[in-house]
Amino acid sequence: MESFALSWEVVCERTVFYISHQSADAELREEPLIKDLMRTDPDAAVFACDVRGIGESRPETCGAKTFLNPYGCDHFYAIHSLMLDHPYVGQKTFDVLRVLDWLAANGHAEIHLVGKGWGALPATFAALFADRVNQVTLKNALTSYREVAESEGYSWPLSCLVPCVLKKFDLPDCYRALAEKKLRQFEPWGAMADKA
Repeated sequence: MESFALSWEVVCERTVFYISHQSADAELREEPLIKDLMRTDPDAAVFACDVRGIGESRPETCGAKTFLNPYGCDHFYAIHSLMLDHPYVGQKTFDVLRVLDWLAANGHAEIHLVGKGWGALPATFAALFADRVNQVTLKNALTSYREVAESEGYSWPLSCLVPCVLKKFDLPDCYRALAEKKLRQFEPWGAMADKA
């Protein structure tokens, strides 16, 4: 048993931890960024996470296939989380932080945190709090909350928004702080979530 534990630690010293946009299952098979990361560092262990309400944990509380509807399941949980003073994106960040704790407890010393789209937000916030994250890559991350606030229209869901965030900070502040963790960004999304 000891030799297995030792070899596990050696093999899995470097880790890629992926936070999905909408489905880790689908994105692990289809997202070119993941394939590039695996090709760049073939010895790294790769883990993926669907934070609450995403992928395998996507609820159908408001009816089947209503997740992306304007007042569907995602909105239902996001609005209730605001009423309870626990914003949904904060809860998703908590999920990422707990998995980071688990990875660290199991010998994963160098963690490259990767987030895509909606998953880039909890990945960003978790990377700010987690010392064990030494590298961050974001694809399709929101450019700024200010852009959403000043835009005539936006397509980011309520579950990605932080109440009163602009009184304290904006995402570019977070991205600057993550420069020390070798932040790389690809194809950022603006207010309409597909055009920067």
